[in-house]
Amino acid sequence: MTYRPPRPASPRALATLALLVAACHGDDVMTSATDTGGEGGCEAALREGDLVITEVMADPAGADTGKEWFEIHNPGSTPVNLKGAVLTLSKANGDSLKSHTVAVDLEIPAGGYITVGDVLPEAAPLHITYGYADDLGSMNNSAGRLQVVCGEAIVDQVLYSDVKQAYSRSLNGKLAPDATLNDDQNNWCLAPEIYDAVAKEYGTPEAPNSPCPLPEPPAGQCYEGEVLRAIAGPKPGDLVITEFHANPAAVDDTDGEWFELTALAKVDLNGLQIGKEPGSPLQTLEAADYPSCVTLDAGGHALFAREADPAANGGLPMVDVILDFSLTNSASGLYVADAGGALLDAITYTTSGNGAATSLDPTFVSADGNDDESHWCLAVDPYGDGDLGTPRADNPPCPLPPPDDQCMEGGEFRDIRFPVVGDLVINEVMADPMAAPDEDAEWIEIYVGADVDLNGLVLGTDPGTVKQILGAEDPTCIAVSAGTYFVLARDTDPAVNGGLPEGAELLGFSLTNSGGDLHVSLPGPDDMTPGPALDTTSYAAAKSGLSLRLDEGQQNPMANDDPMNWCLADANQVYGAGDKGTPGATNGSCGIVDPGLCNDNGNMRAPVPPGPGDLVITEYMADPKSVADASGEWFEILVQKDVDLNNLQLGKQPEKVEATLASPECLAVAAGTYVVFAHSDDPAVNGGLPKVDFLVGFSLVNSAGGLFAGIADVVLDEVDYATSAPGAATSLDPNFIDWCQAVDPYGLGDLGTPGAANPACGMMMGNQCLDNGVPRDIVKAAPGDLILTEYIADPAKVGDTVGEWFEVKAINAVDLNGLRTAKLADGLMNATPLTSDQCLAVPAGASVLFAHNTDPNVNGGLPEVDFTFAFSLTNSNGGIAIGVDDQTLDAITYVAAQPAGKARALDPGTTDPALNDDADNTPWCTATAPYGAGDLGTPKADNPVCP
Repeated sequence: MTYRPPRPASPRALATLALLVAACHGDDVMTSATDTGGEGGCEAALREGDLVITEVMADPAGADTGKEWFEIHNPGSTPVNLKGAVLTLSKANGDSLKSHTVAVDLEIPAGGYITVGDVLPEAAPLHITYGYADDLGSMNNSAGRLQVVCGEAIVDQVLYSDVKQAYSRSLNGKLAPDATLNDDQNNWCLAPEIYDAVAKEYGTPEAPNSPCPLPEPPAGQCYEGEVLRAIAGPKPGDLVITEFHANPAAVDDTDGEWFELTALAKVDLNGLQIGKEPGSPLQTLEAADYPSCVTLDAGGHALFAREADPAANGGLPMVDVILDFSLTNSASGLYVADAGGALLDAITYTTSGNGAATSLDPTFVSADGNDDESHWCLAVDPYGDGDLGTPRADNPPCPLPPPDDQCMEGGEFRDIRFPVVGDLVINEVMADPMAAPDEDAEWIEIYVGADVDLNGLVLGTDPGTVKQILGAEDPTCIAVSAGTYFVLARDTDPAVNGGLPEGAELLGFSLTNSGGDLHVSLPGPDDMTPGPALDTTSYAAAKSGLSLRLDEGQQNPMANDDPMNWCLADANQVYGAGDKGTPGATNGSCGIVDPGLCNDNGNMRAPVPPGPGDLVITEYMADPKSVADASGEWFEILVQKDVDLNNLQLGKQPEKVEATLASPECLAVAAGTYVVFAHSDDPAVNGGLPKVDFLVGFSLVNSAGGLFAGIADVVLDEVDYATSAPGAATSLDPNFIDWCQAVDPYGLGDLGTPGAANPACGMMMGNQCLDNGVPRDIVKAAPGDLILTEYIADPAKVGDTVGEWFEVKAINAVDLNGLRTAKLADGLMNATPLTSDQCLAVPAGASVLFAHNTDPNVNGGLPEVDFTFAFSLTNSNGGIAIGVDDQTLDAITYVAAQPAGKARALDPGTTDPALNDDADNTPWCTATAPYGAGDLGTPKADNPVCP
C-alpha cells in the first residue's frame, strides 16, 4: 500500500465532524463507521478524497424501484476494494439516513468507475456493477445526500438536486473527477448522452462522464465553441422547407417523422420557432436546450426528427434538432418563424406518401416557390431502412417535363415566346479574362430587342453546331425583356467568375482566345441540329482582360457581322474584380461614327439631315395576323427630299427615343422613296414583306399608340392612333390627311403596301373584290360549300407551333373572302376573317391548306400553303370550326390523344359537313402516306379511302 502523509483537516472534514457530533445528541445521522452496521470494518485504508461520487440516477424513466444507481470513481493509480465500506443515503440535511455495507469483494480499478444500485447483486443489469437491494430505500426525486464511508473516514459525499426524470445528475466531464469539485452544484448537470435507447435514459454509467452543456447564454447570444457571440438569426427568404416525411413505413410515425430546412444564407437556428400553423408555435429552439450556435451554412440542410437514434428513426443521417411534435399525414402544414415570431416560411399540403417523403423540386427552393403543391413530388431515393427521401441532402428534380414548346411560369405551363430574327443580337464577348481563370470567367452577352423567352434556344460556335440548349434541364421560363442585356457565364457565382453581375445564366462551353464564330438559333428537330439562326457573328482574337463589344448604335443581326463595328472595352469600363467590359449594360460607342461626317463611297462628308416636312410617316402595321407581332410589325416613312438618315431618331413617343440610325456610311435616300422599318428582314419570318430597309427592336402597340421620327431631339413627324385592325396596316391617303385600313394583300396575306405608294382611301366596296382587275360581288361560302377534310395536331418532325395544319375542301366554287377559322373552343366570332381586295376564289374540288408557317424548310415540308392561322391545335380535347359572318359552315371535334406525327383524314366518300363532326371515329382514319420531312398525311391532295 502506498504511504500518504497525513493532511490537515479540510473544511469539508470539519463539517463531517459536526455531523458526527450532532449524531451524539440524538440526530438521525451516522456517528461512526460502526454505527452504520459495518461488520469487520473497511478493508481498504481509504481517506477523504480517495474516491469520487461522479453520477447519480435518482429518477429513472418509469417506476424508480430497481433502477436507481450512483457512480463511484477511483482517481488513484492503484485498484481499490470496497469490501467493508459503507454506502449511505439520506435527505439533503442528513435526516432519514440509511446505510449498506459492502460484504463482498468490490474492486474499482485504477482510474475506473463502478455503479451501485437498488437491485439484488445477482440481478444487477449490465449498467449496474453492484446491487445494494433495498437497504438504502428510494432516492428522493428532488434532492438527497450520498456518502461512501470507510472506517472513520467519509471518503466522499455529495448533495444532489435539480433532478429530471430519465436523466442522471452528472459531474462535468470537462473536469478531472475530484471529491472537492463535486461539492459545487455548478459543476453538475443533467447528463447529455443517452445510454439506454429503449428506456430513453441519459447518463454514462461505468464510464467517464460527458462534458456538461454550457450554461444558458444571455438572450440573443450563443456559444461559438466556448465564446459568446450574437445570434445571426435568419431573415425572410433565408430558410426554406424543402422536404417532409409525415407518414413513414419502415418505423412508427412517432419515431420516424422528420422534415428538412435548407438555408439560402448562412444563419443560426437558435431561437427558431416551428409549428404546423403560422402563429401557433409548437416548439422553440430555446437557449436552455441550444446554448451553442446552431449554424447552418448557405446551401446546407438541417434535419428535424422525432428521434436521434438511427436504430429507432428508420436510419436517418445525423439529426440536428429533436422534433417535439408529430406531423399530420394529410390536410396540414409546417412553418418556421424567427425568435421574434416573424414568419420565415410556411407550406401546406393535402396528402403525404406512405413510406415516401414529399420533396421540393430544386428549381423552386425559395419561400415563394414551395407554396405551390405542384412544385413538390414524392421522393424516389431510398435511405436507411428503406423509406424514400433525401434527408440532409439535395433533392433530385421532380419529374415535371413541360409539354412541347412550353415552359413553367408561376407554377403553370405556358407557350414559349420564341424570338424572331432581329430580337437577339450577340453584343459582347469576353474570351480571355484576367481577373479569374478562363474556365470560370468567360462570358458572352446578348442584347434583347423584344419580350421573349430563351427556352430551347441553341448556342454554338461554328454554324450548325449545338454546344448548349438553354433551359434543357429546367422547365422554368427564361423570360427576358426588350432593351435588356442577357449574360451567359462559365460560372454564375460572382465570387468565382470575376464579379459579373447577379442573374447570369450558365454558359456551357468555352471560348477560344484566338477568335471564332458564335451563333444563337431556334430549336432544331433534335438535340444535335440547330434550327434557323437568329444571329451569327464572329469575334476577333482576344486581349487579356478586355471584352470585345459591339457599338451600341449597331445592335442588329446584320451590323454585328462587320468587324468594324466591334472594339475593345475602354479602360474605364471596369467591372467586378478588375476586368474591362460592360456585362449586363449598354456598351457605349466604339467611336466608329463621327457625328459630323459619314462615308459616301470613300468620300467623307457631312450628312444631309432631313428637316421639317422632309419625312412623312405613311403606313404602319401594329397587329399583323399572318405572323406574330414580334416578327411582322413594320412601319413606313416617305422621304420627300434627298437626305441622309444618319442619326435619325425613332420611337413611339418623342420623349423616349427607342432607336437611332447610327452608321459610318452615309444613309442617303432619294426623294420619293418609301423607307420600311421592320423587326426582321427575312420574308419567311416577317410575313412576306417585299423589302426592309432598316431593322428596329422596339414594338408597336395595338391600340392607344403612336410613332415619331426626329433628328437631334427635334420631331419631324408624329402620328397617334386609337386602334389598329388585325392583319391590316393603317394607311395614309395620298392627300396626307385621311387614314384608313389597307386593302391590298402582301406576302402571306396581310394587307398593306410596304415600300410602295398607298391607294386612295374609300375606293373598295365592302361586298366586292377584284377578279383580274374587274370588281364583282364576293361569292360567299354557304353551308355545304366547304368541308374540313384533314388536320395534324401533333407533328413529330417539327414543333407544333410551326408544323400544325388543316385542310378545307371546296365542294362548290366560292370566294374565301370573309372566311373565319378558329379553334372550336374560341368561337368563330372572335376570329379575324380573311380580307383582301382580290377575289380569293377556289374552284369546286380544290383543297385549301392552312398552316402556321409557309416555309417548307421549317413547317415539315408542306406543299404551298394558302393561308396561315395563329391558333394552336391541342393534342387532345380539341376542335376546328370554319364559317362566314355569324354562320358556321363546318366544325369537327376530337377527344382522344392525337397520334404523334400522323394526320387524321376524312374518307373521300364523305362530302357532307354534317357527317364529319366526330374526328375520333369513322368516317375519319389515321393517315399512312408520308409527306415532306416524314410525318404522315396528304396535305392539299385527295385523301385515300379509309380502311
